[in-house]
This record gives sequence, structure tokens and C-alpha cells, in this order.
Amino acid sequence: MTFLRRLHIRRRPFLSPLLFLVVGIALATYLRTPTVVLVALTAGVLLLPASFLFGRIIGPRGIYLLRRGWIASLLIGTGALSTQLSLERMTASAPENLPMGTSFYVESNPEWRGDKLRMLVRPVTGDTSPSYLLYIRGHERKEAIRRGQVLGINRMYTRSIAQWEKQAPAMGRYLAGRGISGTLHTSRQAITLQPITGERPFSLRKTAMDVSDWLAATLQTLSPALSDSQRSMLETMCLGRYGDDPALRKAFTAAGVAHILAVSGFHVVIILSAIGLLFRALPIPQRWKRAEWLLLLIGGWSYAFVCGLGAPGIRSMVMVTLYIIGKLLGRPADGLNIWAAAAFMTLVTNPFAYYDLGFLLSYAAVASILIFFHPIIGLVPNVRQPVLRLCRDSIGVCLSAQAFTLPLVAHFFGRIGLVFLWVNLPLTLIVSILIPATLLYMIVAALGWSVGILGSLVTLCAQWTEELVTAAAYVAPSFERTWQPSLPVTAAIIVGMVMAGILWRASLRRYE
Repeated sequence: MTFLRRLHIRRRPFLSPLLFLVVGIALATYLRTPTVVLVALTAGVLLLPASFLFGRIIGPRGIYLLRRGWIASLLIGTGALSTQLSLERMTASAPENLPMGTSFYVESNPEWRGDKLRMLVRPVTGDTSPSYLLYIRGHERKEAIRRGQVLGINRMYTRSIAQWEKQAPAMGRYLAGRGISGTLHTSRQAITLQPITGERPFSLRKTAMDVSDWLAATLQTLSPALSDSQRSMLETMCLGRYGDDPALRKAFTAAGVAHILAVSGFHVVIILSAIGLLFRALPIPQRWKRAEWLLLLIGGWSYAFVCGLGAPGIRSMVMVTLYIIGKLLGRPADGLNIWAAAAFMTLVTNPFAYYDLGFLLSYAAVASILIFFHPIIGLVPNVRQPVLRLCRDSIGVCLSAQAFTLPLVAHFFGRIGLVFLWVNLPLTLIVSILIPATLLYMIVAALGWSVGILGSLVTLCAQWTEELVTAAAYVAPSFERTWQPSLPVTAAIIVGMVMAGILWRASLRRYE
């Protein structure tokens, strides 16, 4: 294979630091001892002077390895230290340490999980206090609990992350990945609504949630043309809010298009594309072209803000921000390097983020698209028609994202469905119109302006989306296969796909 001799590997300075950071996090997580931090940081401190003291003995190659080694040791120590601090924080904030009669702020909009009402709460001791998931049994659906209220709990039983890891490891990983310290369980009779005393300190996330509530309220004006399930779908899809219709979530999951319902990088790309199309239609002078990147950055972060500054939106905008900064500075923007930099920053601040399935799937999908998208669309080159090119690119994105995410989905859920291959393209085209149109409708309606035609467009696209997803979920069991590979097998499959992608790109001489 003569093309391997010409294989060009770009320098990606964040890939190696990310690898060493992950090694440190993994060691500290599974060994659960501060010795990892001590050994790694000590080795990092000793290796650098050793390269100067023994340079003549070990030679240039040895000096190179030692000077690289001290950086690697410090990065491993950084990952281990961040993990150890997080473990100590979780131990100190375990819910069993909470006294009875503690009052809690309701931090999120309550949502139903079966016959229980679930919400994120925080003790009334300041915004730096830990957060918990509260489950309430026996609550009537007509008795509304709203975000921002204060609840007093007289009786409850608690479960810490450590307890969940023994009883239900998946739940323990979910809580650790979201930075939640544990769960609280109580009944409606043990809860009292308390008056809010004083003003809470300013919180950017609380302000973002208030704006999200304000925009979501405008969808009520589309009733009765817009059903409750469709309104819930739009709130979840456009604002990242969990609606009141669990059947809708099950339908999207069964159809294999749950990524369209939950706010993610897919939604950010749609919003930025809509803003970009608007800029192309405007007669902007050439000297202001660079300002378009700044406006795209502002528009993207504004969307993340109205989505309540949730983790998926922030993750996506971190990658977009790094890309735009590179463009503004006139530097080549390498996709994989930006991906690694965003993952590095996320894991440094929250080393248990890799427990979050959303984090794993989103970063796996982005990496898979970066590696496989161009080779796949290269199979159908020279498509000149814009509509056909959009269809080709949509299919390419869908297929390329499956390379890494399909093994992960099979490992975590034990089954894979193939109906998404047929429903993804028409659904992507519909929601590419629905999401920008719905956000524009919310903004215009919130300002009190007339939105007759825009409201009809939103209603029509919402009906098409619901009907398409419902039909796909109905036939999905026929295309579903049971398969749950072990973790080593899943890792081996992903490594094999990475090597296949590299060889494919090299054989086609397509580089980013």
C-alpha cells in the first residue's frame, strides 16, 4: 500500500494531552486513592531536571522522552487530582448528611417519571450548595410545583452516589456525570410549600431558565391547532425543556431519532446555518465579512442561553467558539484538534463527565463525523443541485455518525434499530425548518407582534414531525436487533473503526 508512505498526519496538540488526562481520570476513578496524584505529580517534577542532569548519558532521544514524560506525568496528575477533588466533594455532599426539615429551592422544571414527580433541588444555603434529584410519590398532576418555589421536606429517605453504584450502577454514573450529589425520595404529605424570603443571589443559569419559560409560554397561543404533545415536543426540541409527554420521548427513542428531540450540536448547527443563510441574503460589504463570525458566535451563545445553559448546548458552543476564534485569527481550524480541546476543557472541570451518556454519544458522534463524513460524501461527488447536495450531506452526516455511536448504543442499551436510516433524512429536512421557525415565532410572539403565517408554518411542520416519528416508532420493532457487546469488545470495535477511517481517508487522499 504505497499510499501509506505519503500519509500526512497533522499536528494536533490537544490529542495527546487529552489522552494523558483521561488516563489520570481513569486511574483515580478505579483505584480510588490519592497515591495516584502523588506519584504522577512527583514523577512530573523529577523528570524535567533529570533531562538536564543526565543529558550526556542518555543522549538526545532520552532527553526527548524525559521532557515529554514530565508533561505527560503532570497531565496524568492533573486528571487524577481533579477526580480526587470531585470524589471528596461528592462524599462531603452525600444526601444522608442533610438534616430533616431542610428547605430546598426547585432548580428545574418538574417532570413526570412514571407515577413520580422528579425535579432538581438545591438546599437553601446559597448557589454553591450541592444539587439533588428529588422524587415525590403520590403527587396529583393538577397540583403544580414550579421552578423557583421553596419546598420544606419533613420526611425523606436518601441515596448517595456510592449507594447507587452498588444497587444500580447506571444511575450512579448518571448522577456523577451530571454533577448531582444523590437522590431524595419523599411523599406529597411530607412536603410543604414555604414562602420565599429575601432575594436569591444573581444566577446566570436562573436568568436563562426564566427567559426559556418566557419563550415557552408563547406556544400556548397556537392552541388548539397545536396539540399538547406537539407543544411538549417543540419545548423539548427547541428549548431543551422536558415536556409532560413521556410517550413522545418513547416514540423518538423507538424510532432511533432521540438526538433530534434533545438539544445537542445538531440543533446548534441548524441555528447557525439559519443565521448564515440570513447573512448571505443581506448585502453585507466585504470589509464586514469578518464581523459575520462574531455575529454567528453571538447567535450561537444566545441560543445556548435560551436553552437554559444546559450542558449539551455549552459543549457544542465551546467547539464552535474555538473554531470561530481560529477563523478570526486567520489560523487553520482543525476539526479533531478543536474536538480534543473542547473535551479536554470539559473533563478538567468535571472529570466525571464521561459518565454522562450524552457526553459520550455527542463527542463520539462529532469525532465519527470528522473522520468519515468526507470519505462518505466522496462516494457521490460533483452534486451541483443545492437540494440534492443537501440530501447527500444529510445522509452522509447520518451514516458517518453511526460509526462510533452505534457500538456505544448497543453496549449501553443492548439493542440497535435500523429504522432511523429511512426516517432520518425526511425528519432532518423538516426540523431544519421547524426549529428556526419555532424560535423565530417565540421571539416575535413574545414581543407582541403578529405571527399568523409563521404560526401556521410551525403548526404544519410540528404535525408532520409527530406523524413521521409515530409511524417510524410503530414499525421500529420489526427493524430492531438485540446485541450488547461487552466494554472491551466495544472499545475494540471503535479502535478498529478509527484505523479504518484513517486508512480510508489516506487512500482517497482527502484531508481536513
